[in-house]
Amino acid sequence: MLGGKVYYNFAADALQFRPKGIGLDEIVKVINEHYIPIAKKDPMVLNYPELSLYVQFPEQAEELNLDPEPYKKLAERLRQAARSIVMPSSVPEKENVTEFESADECLRAIKVQLDRIREKSAKEYVKAARITIFDLEDVRLYIEGLEKSGNPGFAALLSEFGAKNAEDLRAKIIYDESIPSFEPGDEERFKYLGSFEISLERSFAPASRSRSFKKGREIADGVLEEKVAVSRRALEYREKVKFELFRDYDTLKQLIETLGRMTGLGMDIYMLEINEIGMTVHEPLLADYRISFRKQLKEISGMFSDPIFEDDLKNGVRRNYEGAPELIFGSLPDGEYAFKIGENALLVNAVDQTLNVDSGIKLIFVSSNIRPGSHLFTVLSDYATPVIALPSGMLDPLREAGTVKISKKGDNIELLRD
Repeated sequence: MLGGKVYYNFAADALQFRPKGIGLDEIVKVINEHYIPIAKKDPMVLNYPELSLYVQFPEQAEELNLDPEPYKKLAERLRQAARSIVMPSSVPEKENVTEFESADECLRAIKVQLDRIREKSAKEYVKAARITIFDLEDVRLYIEGLEKSGNPGFAALLSEFGAKNAEDLRAKIIYDESIPSFEPGDEERFKYLGSFEISLERSFAPASRSRSFKKGREIADGVLEEKVAVSRRALEYREKVKFELFRDYDTLKQLIETLGRMTGLGMDIYMLEINEIGMTVHEPLLADYRISFRKQLKEISGMFSDPIFEDDLKNGVRRNYEGAPELIFGSLPDGEYAFKIGENALLVNAVDQTLNVDSGIKLIFVSSNIRPGSHLFTVLSDYATPVIALPSGMLDPLREAGTVKISKKGDNIELLRD
């Protein structure tokens, strides 16, 4: 975090995904020649780096003149892990924190809970995410191989799924069948959010309606069908494992807020990093100082420029990365339409927003940073409702207008104004 803004940690993430046998100089080459150019071309990969950002396959390594052998071993290990998945069978129960006699006792409970997260639920989730990222990329590379080789089956798949290109085809094939997740029913449970921010509310609201999972269309290409089946199973595994992690996050949240009440810091305790929580008990003055400093830093965050998408150095003009409205899920016939937000259209403005889609909703508008691979996209795939992605600057005007008019002709979608 710099000046109140969070930036993608290329180096740490590259090291985490580095196979054995790849040295520091080689991984720096991947960062400079592969990661950053892709991110500058398409900022979306900063939100969802699993979408073509990582080097994971020997073919990708060869393109960067890296030794492909470590990547062959990596691919074999991850394929074996995908075949060995054991699916969780039940929804984790919410845990309620009891009162403590002292702040020090509460602090010890926080440390125990942190160890539980690191050693169990977070570790399991990272493993699930790692397998899923690999499997999604395996599907993408196979589809791109069909395209590059001129295989007639590629054009047939584009037509069958109504896709524009290889990446769009992967998304529509993978999410053509809903990814099964836990359905807690109407009882009160912790809410399943996509975000790992501890301070978020996680109490589970009763579902407005139960979701039914659809069976996807058959795929004529047998190899692709098998790879897609593996990816869908990995996605289901990741979604269900995340419930266990968020159960533990919910417990940690209760403990931290209990400590905040006991030390008099209240919700300001969230201004501290996890490894600084102990200061509230053992070094309270230093904790107060750091909280005060971060509040000031938040106020001046506008002074800092963006280290990745800075002004063009040649002409000083700010680059515009906003795109046009785009249908990213479902189908919508050509024509002009009018929708009313909250009545027959839904506006989703955050990646981590928990979602219930009522039966009367005919169209969903989302922010353009919502893409396949995100939790919210997986949830959206549970509903047979078209989804249009909008540049972030369009969301607030739509909410204020209430009524939205759109025109669709082919792949072109426009917002209409009176």
